[in-house]
Amino acid sequence: EPSLGVGDEVEIFGLQGAKELNGLHGRIVKFVEETSRFGVRLEGEDEPKAVKPANLRRIKEAAPADGGSDEKAACERELNEVLQRLKSAESDKDGNFEDRQRL
Repeated sequence: EPSLGVGDEVEIFGLQGAKELNGLHGRIVKFVEETSRFGVRLEGEDEPKAVKPANLRRIKEAAPADGGSDEKAACERELNEVLQRLKSAESDKDGNFEDRQRL
C-alpha cells in the first residue's frame, strides 16, 4: 500500500480507544515523528487528532505538487507556520508556548 502523506484525504478505522472516530473523514495536516502518528484534521473540527498510520485509509491522494492545488498549498503553509511556532517555543527557555501563540 502506498504511504500516506500531508494533504491526503483519509478515513479513520479500527480504533479501539476512540471508537466514535471510526468512519470519520479528514485531511492529513502533519506527521509527528516522535509519536509516529499523523495529525488528521477532521471535517468540522479545528484541532487535528493524532492517529497511527495503521488506522488511516486513504480516500483521495493529495494533488501533485505541479497540479496547482490551492488546498494542498494552504496545508503546507499552515504546516510551516506550526513548525515555526514550535521551533520558537523550543528556543524560548523561559517562555510559555500559550503566551507566544497568542501574539
